[in-house]
Amino acid sequence: MFSLGLLSLLDSLFLSDFLEVIIISGIISVTANNVIDYLGHEIRGKYISRTPRTHTLPRSIGWGLLTSVPIVLALYFLSPIELIFSGV
Repeated sequence: MFSLGLLSLLDSLFLSDFLEVIIISGIISVTANNVIDYLGHEIRGKYISRTPRTHTLPRSIGWGLLTSVPIVLALYFLSPIELIFSGV
């Protein structure tokens, strides 16, 4: 939920439609969290533990950017969504 809220705040700076902000933020949040969880968990005995490969602050930001940039670029080039400052 934290990443969804933070992404919504950032997206609201560039998009004017609330529904678009929530949908795009949700897609990026779910995708990035799934990638980070898939790459950053390992099974030790009976327990699943987090690894520093993805669960440190700088690395989680990096993995989040790696997963969100392709989504943002695809939406920018393939969808009719207009940015707030696109008319400038």
